[in-house]
Amino acid sequence: MRDFDKLVEIVKILRSPNGCPWDRAQTLESIVENIIEEAYEVVDGINKKDYQKIKEEVGDLILQGVFISQIAEEENKFSLEEALRELNEKLIHRHPHVFKNETLPSTTDEALKVWESKKNEDGDIFSLVPNSLPTLLYIYKVIQKAKRKNLLKISESDVINEIKNIINNLDINNNDKVRELILHLAVLLGIRNEKSEVKIKEEFKEKFSNIVGEKDG
Repeated sequence: MRDFDKLVEIVKILRSPNGCPWDRAQTLESIVENIIEEAYEVVDGINKKDYQKIKEEVGDLILQGVFISQIAEEENKFSLEEALRELNEKLIHRHPHVFKNETLPSTTDEALKVWESKKNEDGDIFSLVPNSLPTLLYIYKVIQKAKRKNLLKISESDVINEIKNIINNLDINNNDKVRELILHLAVLLGIRNEKSEVKIKEEFKEKFSNIVGEKDG
């Protein structure tokens, strides 16, 4: 793609001795927040169905991938071509029903199981989920992996009963007990819906907008 090649060249120029001082100064560690922010900007655009915003933010997110690869190549770690080659190979390997004429899954759940079966997932489920994820998303991902590996030994009703028990004996001044309640609520939301975090944020903004407005005034 001509435009993609142009982007790669622009990033190389920005990182060159005659490039931008800010871009030249960046490291993998220094751009971590940028990567996270751009990913959330894309999510925000999708939630709002704002396609102009999605288009802009997807471009920024792609830039982060190119930027990371350029830094890695300068450090002789890997190149953008290597990253893309590995990605292509992974996609083909994890979709044998598409590229290798294997039996086509009849549902999205079956397709997901094929994808998971092709992943080399060694270690416990906690090591397979990035610890840097937001708390609710992290809990959800761990729960889903536990489900797929048949390791989840608690049901939704079990969690609900435990929440009721905690509430009945809750000491609001005991921070440990409050955290225990929050944890069980997070587990319940993780079992039910991966988008709970976004919904909680929207409800928070709606219910506390008057309080924030009073403080701003």
